[in-house]
Amino acid sequence: MPNTSVPITAGVGTGIAVNVVGPLNYQVVKLDIGGDGSSTPVTLGSGNGLPVAVISTTGNVTIVPAAAQQFPIVNAPSTTISVSASAALPVSAPVGAPAFVRLSDGTNPITTLPVSGTITANQGTPIAVSSGWPVKVTDGVDTVGISTVSGAKAIKVDVIQSVGPGAVADRSTFTDGSSPVTAIAGMYNTAPVNPSSGQLAGIQITQLRGMHVNLRKNDGTELGISTAPVRTDPTGTTIQPVSGTVAANVSDNTGTAYSAANPLSVQMSGQGRTRVTNSITITVSQTGVAVWTPAGGKKFAITSIEYAFSVGGTFTLFDNTNSAANIVMDGTVPVSMGEKTFGLVPFLSAAVNNVLRYTTGTGTTGVVTVHGYEV
Repeated sequence: MPNTSVPITAGVGTGIAVNVVGPLNYQVVKLDIGGDGSSTPVTLGSGNGLPVAVISTTGNVTIVPAAAQQFPIVNAPSTTISVSASAALPVSAPVGAPAFVRLSDGTNPITTLPVSGTITANQGTPIAVSSGWPVKVTDGVDTVGISTVSGAKAIKVDVIQSVGPGAVADRSTFTDGSSPVTAIAGMYNTAPVNPSSGQLAGIQITQLRGMHVNLRKNDGTELGISTAPVRTDPTGTTIQPVSGTVAANVSDNTGTAYSAANPLSVQMSGQGRTRVTNSITITVSQTGVAVWTPAGGKKFAITSIEYAFSVGGTFTLFDNTNSAANIVMDGTVPVSMGEKTFGLVPFLSAAVNNVLRYTTGTGTTGVVTVHGYEV
């Protein structure tokens, strides 16, 4: 709204505010800094202050920011700004954009800061490791750290002297009592995974902690298998046991192999054996009556038979079972006495625990005595 006039009538009219100073009345006027058609009263503490341009001054001008407000950024790249204050000036700057401060001795800027005095460093103790002085180790390029991660930098150490067991160089000289050694441990595994060529592997042990050994010749051929058995040479007069089947081609003095057509003569001897004699009275109409029952696990061997028949008739003496292959004596015998011998080759029962038996007809009686031994 354009400026307008307010008519003032002398005597009685519109009242105005005045301030009395002596004999005079000074009219009270409120300042307004609003633009054309608007009103912005100048008020204290409301942010609507009276704009002032400092044209010149003969003293210091102190500017105090309002509460919760900051000074604007001062940038004077080519001009030195003198700051003077009776107390410390607080400076606030974000961490990412710190305030730049240049120190001066009053004439020239200071580029190197001298340090003097005593510095106490708490390097920590075994009971207060957390208060230790952190130190970063570097070779000038990389930071050194203790880690097992591949690619990590490690501290390089030169071993001056070994004070305990350790590895030695390949084919180095070993001195008994002074050269260092390393104890070994093994793994018990009934199905270990074989390493590939060039790989290291743990030693296999038995369940009783013995080292598993695979015998091989100096050329690497495995021993102790069917195609390459282990050879054992006896020494002295020590008797070596032999078991298994041995195939032997025995020949006579002409070089002819012994066979059914060229039998080997063998002389049997009863020395060292206990003689057995079994005598039984023969009665009529008997079937499979035992004459000789050998001890358990034994065979009977008949060397001779003596007989005396008082009444003739049929008589059969056989090895356990009355069959053609097992007959010792068989036929119709008259009243008689006699002896049947088997010479150098006794009659041997076909199997262990077989029993020598007889069978008679309706009229045969007498006595039969069998001589021999058991094997």
